[in-house]
Amino acid sequence: MRSMKEDKRCSDEENEINQFLESVNKYCGFYIARYEASCFKENGSNQSMAATMKNKLPWTNVNYITAQEASLESASGFGYEDCKTAIMNSYAWDTTLQWLDLSVENYSTNLSYGNYSGELFYTGATVTDRINKVCDIAGNIKEWTSERYAEEEHSKEMRVVRGGSYKLSRTANGRTVYDSSEAEINLGFRMILYRIVENTMKEEIN
Repeated sequence: MRSMKEDKRCSDEENEINQFLESVNKYCGFYIARYEASCFKENGSNQSMAATMKNKLPWTNVNYITAQEASLESASGFGYEDCKTAIMNSYAWDTTLQWLDLSVENYSTNLSYGNYSGELFYTGATVTDRINKVCDIAGNIKEWTSERYAEEEHSKEMRVVRGGSYKLSRTANGRTVYDSSEAEINLGFRMILYRIVENTMKEEIN
């Protein structure tokens, strides 16, 4: 684990971020999950799905690989045919904080809003951290993002984690670096949803 500020060694997967930005530009935005992801199981099924629901325990003790797979599968699991779900990327996180800062001055750099109590809360339970109907960005659990951290000294795949947790006082714009295979009881994730841009090819007319 490594604490850090904004760093040029952090970047998103090029193909994934380009696909996301193409959708944002064409359809004028994206959806951010109101709550941290929780683990959902349909009646009679043993398969775990990532969901965004109020008054649920966040899905924690999850590594990046599992969080990313669960995020990608959520759209099809809940029947969204023309949309894609994914784990939060740096653009989604930063633009969300800019939007929240417009409503609450210095929200992203202030420790007055998140849950740093030492006790994990259910999703949406932190009264001070409900801004523009988005809950618990600052605290409660740290959240995986798709942002990679590239440095020669690391032989393993490193990913950026954003925000603080009930066990760690850190502002919403804070970054920490983890090995993608690591999992902790105060580490989870949040999803975004955006429309898929269909590839269209024009036929040549002879």
